[in-house]
Amino acid sequence: MKLVRKGNHDVGIVGTLETVPAMVYISGAVRGENGALNIQYQGNSEICWDAQETKVNDAGLRIFVDEHGEHVGEDDVELLDDNATGIAGIRCAQP
Repeated sequence: MKLVRKGNHDVGIVGTLETVPAMVYISGAVRGENGALNIQYQGNSEICWDAQETKVNDAGLRIFVDEHGEHVGEDDVELLDDNATGIAGIRCAQP
């Protein structure tokens, strides 16, 4: 079974949209002429994978990402049966 865009089975779904908290190390900062802080980054980060969350839309449905990088709501994806030319009739359900 393969997730595809509803109405366009040639465009596959490749993942879910996620947020992952991170902390980026800095080595310092300076004030610019306009008073804004200009951060000097060290180039390394700490990622908190245990706090990863799947993004949802206003209706509470998961947001998927298609093979073109476009965001697709859960209600706009279909589950395609690999062994048939039609749709299996199943949509990806909420966890």
